[in-house]
Amino acid sequence: MKPRLVKDWRDWWRWHSTKALVALGLLPTIWFELPPEWKAEIPSSWLKVAALLVAVAGMYSRMTLQRKPQK
Repeated sequence: MKPRLVKDWRDWWRWHSTKALVALGLLPTIWFELPPEWKAEIPSSWLKVAALLVAVAGMYSRMTLQRKPQK
């Protein structure tokens, strides 16, 4: 099966699932850039929970119908 672009690929930046994937990719970067004092106050397990929640939100938004962009 050959991968093909979806019909509305130009609107990729409007999709909630794409935003969730970007957030999922940024979470580790944000964590590593936090000052050590802040990291000491935040349990490291929260990063895992946050990543899981964002991934679930992305999957949910991918499976649900989203409004079409208004022209």
